[in-house]
Amino acid sequence: MRTIKKPLIFTALKKISDLGDNSGLTLIELLISILILSIVVVGLHQALDTSLTAYDDTSDKRELLARGRFAMERMVRFLQETDLIQIPSPDELKVSERLLDTYNNFNHQYMPGGDGYLDADEDQDGLVNEDATDPITYVTFKLNGGNLEEELPNYKTGSTGDYLGWKVICEQVTGFSCSFLTSNVLEIQLTLNDGKSEVSLKTRAKARLLN
Repeated sequence: MRTIKKPLIFTALKKISDLGDNSGLTLIELLISILILSIVVVGLHQALDTSLTAYDDTSDKRELLARGRFAMERMVRFLQETDLIQIPSPDELKVSERLLDTYNNFNHQYMPGGDGYLDADEDQDGLVNEDATDPITYVTFKLNGGNLEEELPNYKTGSTGDYLGWKVICEQVTGFSCSFLTSNVLEIQLTLNDGKSEVSLKTRAKARLLN
């Protein structure tokens, strides 16, 4: 009958547990056991380190994607409602603002639910950007030193042409570009890189008020 030999490590470990019988353990067996255990521990450490690195990379990409999607969705919302699109430079987008309704157009007090008139409807006649008494107000997005920034009209003052300061809506941006596919369809590309991971996003938006 064939006898299956147990690996040396099991023999060595058994001898360690039987030290009380005075059977002893030779120095060679002890060194071999320590060597094998060290190899197993190193292997487990490398596997764990690889798993943690993969997890960190995935987490980084998820965070970059979340930031990029937020910026993309914000631009698309304004684009869908605009009636004027301008691309002053390859990394800048400027559109007429026809989306927000967060202020009372009469006294310019903040109203979370709005007053039923778009904030850009300065004269409250239901029309937006129709003449000199109701001039065009813009929202602008541009790349500035690794940040995608946004500038909105300041509807608090009631003064046409008054704008809020530039606000960062996405950090670690290495690429931002817009291009016309048709007269009312725009393609936007955004690339983010945090030094460890990079993600690229692309979307298209249609301005429903433009032909």
